[in-house]
Amino acid sequence: MPWKKSAEGEEEVYKELVRLPGEFLFFSDFHKNRKGNVDFVVIGPTGIYAIESKNTKKGVITLDNDNIYINGSLFKDIDPLKQAYDESIQIQEYLKESLSLSLPVTPVLVFANPGIEMTFCKEKKHGVFVVGISCLNDIIQKEHRDANYTRELCKKIKEDMDKYCSDIV
Repeated sequence: MPWKKSAEGEEEVYKELVRLPGEFLFFSDFHKNRKGNVDFVVIGPTGIYAIESKNTKKGVITLDNDNIYINGSLFKDIDPLKQAYDESIQIQEYLKESLSLSLPVTPVLVFANPGIEMTFCKEKKHGVFVVGISCLNDIIQKEHRDANYTRELCKKIKEDMDKYCSDIV
């Protein structure tokens, strides 16, 4: 059952995100339209992050210029880099349309299984950060320190987006 595996991966991501400092807000399962859902959205002083989680079997994750490999085989799901990037654009468009805010949204593809081995901690491919679960919070807390989003702005965005989330955390 692929949904069970996916849910287990999202649970691992959730366990990591709750460890973020209190100034970071997050929620799961944002779905404004029928293009699919965004697994997690994180909003905090360092910006807005669209997080797509993948829960692959144990093995080794490697990257080349355009592809992700698991144990030397091409990742066979839909293109996870494109999926993560498209989800960030979906949120950007929503913020522009709903709140008249032109804010960047950082796409993050996280491999949630702590048992996998990655040949890197974090890598940026086609504008998407690709990380293992142990590096997720580091990206969120440190990547865009100059963003300086206020607590009020973060709360305003989250409150507006909550209506399109089936699981508020």
